[in-house]
Amino acid sequence: MLRQIANNVGPHNLIREPAGQIAARLETVWAARSRAAVVRGYPFMASLSARGFGPTRRNVVWDHLIYAYLIENTRCEEIIRRVIYEAAHGERLRVPRNPTTYEWLRSTEELFYSYGPPLLASTAVSQLRPDPRKTRRNAYFRMFGVDLQHGADGGPFPYEKPQVANRDFVPTFENFLRQTWRAIENARNAIGPNPTDSGAIADLALRLQTMLNERRGGSAVAPNLAQTEFGAVAHMSWLHLLLDFDNDVLTDFQAVGTSPEERLARLGERVGVASHAGSHSFFILAPAVSQLLIQIEGGAFSVPAQAEALYLPAPPAANPLRDQALTIIDHWSRVTGRDLKAAPVVPTAASAGPAPVPPAGAAAVSSQRRDAVPAQ
Repeated sequence: MLRQIANNVGPHNLIREPAGQIAARLETVWAARSRAAVVRGYPFMASLSARGFGPTRRNVVWDHLIYAYLIENTRCEEIIRRVIYEAAHGERLRVPRNPTTYEWLRSTEELFYSYGPPLLASTAVSQLRPDPRKTRRNAYFRMFGVDLQHGADGGPFPYEKPQVANRDFVPTFENFLRQTWRAIENARNAIGPNPTDSGAIADLALRLQTMLNERRGGSAVAPNLAQTEFGAVAHMSWLHLLLDFDNDVLTDFQAVGTSPEERLARLGERVGVASHAGSHSFFILAPAVSQLLIQIEGGAFSVPAQAEALYLPAPPAANPLRDQALTIIDHWSRVTGRDLKAAPVVPTAASAGPAPVPPAGAAAVSSQRRDAVPAQ
């Protein structure tokens, strides 16, 4: 979101803007939204677009919540939060020399680490939701059925874990990627058996579309979770923007580098918090998976003919969707440790060995236990 805005105004210019001006830019994005458009906004926000603070077109779609989840897994929020804390409470990180650093510190604290002004779409802090970190984790679990891969200060991070959640998201998404890889691998296979199954890809895409849209309220543009997603994406995109390029802020904190993950690692060293070892892959995955899930939610691959766009035309013909899928398959495998390109191993009766004979009465007990397990 803010990285896209930086493409128009320049990243060096954007990180120097005061919080009020950045908030105005965010509000114009919200006012031009396609997601949750049925929920009325405030009339005074419409005048901000005319003053050049944001997009003038309608139907703007910001990054998917998965973007915020993957970026936050790098631990950038925890590390940069600690940087701001140290800068506000002492000189452990040395006194900044550049005016840009003071401007960025103030804007970041006012935008994302204060209670925020009321009425703004980017403000979701209240007496009922006092900690944005808990609010984001709750949303991640509802949408994807997973927690972040780190807690707080090396320990668990308690939050309100919802009973209703897409706990099947990860296995369904990984099966979708496996089937897509199989199709890409065999796209030029003209001789012999071809295990490509566009129907299976479409079925998995439809299952993902259904579960994700159900959490939103029944469609890709329904309002449920929209404001939480908007705030999470805005926050993580602001931190991602800082790490995208060498700038005065990173120079002051002695954290310049050649890549986002290297800059983050150096910031982490300064405050004693190690970044995630898979940060390189997380930074690559975040925008790519975001774009893919937005397409899936919109039904782009939910019928076999449309699913073929993920692997046809075959190389050497250009196919951006295929290239995006390959990037996701590669880096998802790296951060999870599960090789999505490997052929599934189906145990045979001979390899599994004979089944043990249950004791008398065990069958009845087993049946009773199965009946007592709630449906997922």
